[in-house]
Amino acid sequence: MKNLKTKSCFLLGLIVLMGCEKNDDNIVEQQVQLVTAAAEPLPQVRVFNTMGKYFVALDTICAPYLKYTTKYDISKLPNQTFVDSLDDGKLKLIFDLGDSAPRKFDPTTTEWWGNWNVSPYVETNDPHVLRMADWSTVIITLSKKCYIFGFELSARLNLNNNNPVEFGAGYFDSDRLPDDTPIGRVGQKVESPGGARLFAIKSEVPFNTVVIYWDGAGSAQFTRDYAIANIRYVTSKKIFDQHRN
Repeated sequence: MKNLKTKSCFLLGLIVLMGCEKNDDNIVEQQVQLVTAAAEPLPQVRVFNTMGKYFVALDTICAPYLKYTTKYDISKLPNQTFVDSLDDGKLKLIFDLGDSAPRKFDPTTTEWWGNWNVSPYVETNDPHVLRMADWSTVIITLSKKCYIFGFELSARLNLNNNNPVEFGAGYFDSDRLPDDTPIGRVGQKVESPGGARLFAIKSEVPFNTVVIYWDGAGSAQFTRDYAIANIRYVTSKKIFDQHRN
């Protein structure tokens, strides 16, 4: 999997899929208010489906996504703590950034991640984040295979640039495919402040590794600093089947 760190370009042949379903009469638990009027349209998520199986990207927060997924609560972690793994007793995540590690930061009003984005693109405008102070590719190893996995991401940009930077996420099953062959990939353009995006997928083929990278373009406005927040997952095939369509 280490050879993935040298990859910086997205594959061609991308297809666009619809975002998260928002009309579900059976959903009664709404954890966030979906204020669609407050959000300006952003570029659609780009999807590359390697295996031709069911592989759907979600680009907005919706009630089913919040209801069926389990969220990692990092709010109790001390501010500015380095985090090389997360474990909620059900799923362990191990972060590999090479010589560094993600660093947890509390909500703020003075830093670039303090203006994250608005609903329905994200859960909250001021999340607790895991910050990567480098351009490093992040390899997340999962202790169990997941059918649904999501997180929000934004990058710090130079103040005199408004051009977005494109990030990607690849999803791998080390037991099924070679290390450099993903089940699928997604790409999103992010901005800051206020331009965090949701990277979330539902996959018929479960996976045990998630790789986060950026495409290398736009380095003039990218300042070697990005963060993720609101990590969610599903390991149950039964729950995945309920959330599939």
